[in-house]
Order: sequence, then structure tokens, then C-alpha cells
Amino acid sequence: MPVNSDARELNKAIVREFFASMSAGDFARASQLICADGSWSVPRRRLVNRLDEQLRLIEGEKVTFGLGDLTAEENRVSALADGDMLRPDGRAARKTFHFLIRIDGGRISEVIMYDDHGFADRPEA
Repeated sequence: MPVNSDARELNKAIVREFFASMSAGDFARASQLICADGSWSVPRRRLVNRLDEQLRLIEGEKVTFGLGDLTAEENRVSALADGDMLRPDGRAARKTFHFLIRIDGGRISEVIMYDDHGFADRPEA
């Protein structure tokens, strides 16, 4: 079923709010934007977590996301982002991400994350 441009813009707004909430440390608000049975996966690492579990991990790393381009089609939003993080051991790191996010019923039901994980272990110069 085709999705109109208003629905695509609403989906992009949900994604913007999700990342802004996490960046601001407002994980209570970010949790309100996800489905209870949602998933977060990282195909390269064969990792699949529940969305709420992944939010707790992100909260521990103190990540600030800078969103780049967003593209929406049907119930999916593609988001490019940079992430600055402070790891629990005190090391700073920066990653570049591509997220493919599925939205159902106005909530995020699936996040598929692609990143440059190998470079994140290198501290910022």
C-alpha cells in the first residue's frame, strides 16, 4: 500500500526525535518511541537485541548522534549519522553509521545498524 508524503515526513520526524532524545540523555522519551517487541540488529556482527535492551547499552556509552541525510519510503527511514561516544572505560570514540529504521503504528519497530566498527577502537586524534 502506498504511503503518502505526509506519512513519510512523520516517519522522519519520529526518527529525528528518537536520535535527539538519545543524544540528550532522555532515554525515557526514546523508549516511548519504540515498539515493545522491537529489534535492533547489526548484520556484520550477527547481533540482534531487543530495542529496549539496546537503548540501555547506548545509554551506558553516552552517545551523541549527529544526523545527516534522511530518506523515507513506505514505512522505512534510512538515516546517515555520526556518533561521538564516551565508553565506560573513559575512552572517546567516533563512528559513522547508516541506520535502516522500520516504523509501524507510529513507533520504531526495527533498527538495522551498519557502522565502521573497526575504526571506533581508535581514539580521536
